[in-house]
Amino acid sequence: MVESSRILFVNQPEPKGFGHAALMARPFVGDRPFMVCAGDTYIVSEGNGFLRRMCEAFSGDVSAVLLLQEVEDPRQYGVAIARGGRGGSLEIAKVLEKPERPPSRLAIMPFYLFKPEVMEVLEGLEPGVGGEVQLTDAIQGLIEGGRRVLGVLLEDGELRLDIGTPETYWEAVKASYEYFSRR
Repeated sequence: MVESSRILFVNQPEPKGFGHAALMARPFVGDRPFMVCAGDTYIVSEGNGFLRRMCEAFSGDVSAVLLLQEVEDPRQYGVAIARGGRGGSLEIAKVLEKPERPPSRLAIMPFYLFKPEVMEVLEGLEPGVGGEVQLTDAIQGLIEGGRRVLGVLLEDGELRLDIGTPETYWEAVKASYEYFSRR
């Protein structure tokens, strides 16, 4: 599935939120499943293992698959509350955008698989946290609408690199150098 995918970049002329950016791709999505990922995060994963696990979880009645990472302080992220799962994925019960008091340490990383029904939810959203249309709010809308949302955890050998600012980019360069030096 990954090898035969088409990749499309959509420019968002003004910052109205990650959900708004995803909604701008609606004409290209049509009625097909699609992936959303942010350009400021890179995942080092042997054989793209995290993508394969996400694709394997995205079947049947699943409307969305989220990439999750357990972090010490998830207040700067969307946060997931998960129930047990099977086959390496977790059932997502609730998601919140940048909560002041996170109910879990499961941070949502900016890699998602969606069925196109998320576009309808996005279209009806009002701005949320930070005055922006949040993708996390659309995911919560899917959950509240009875849709099934799963999460896949980053594994210990996988490395998430934040390249969104010059400072975090520099940290990512150092971390990736150390990662590959050990291999």
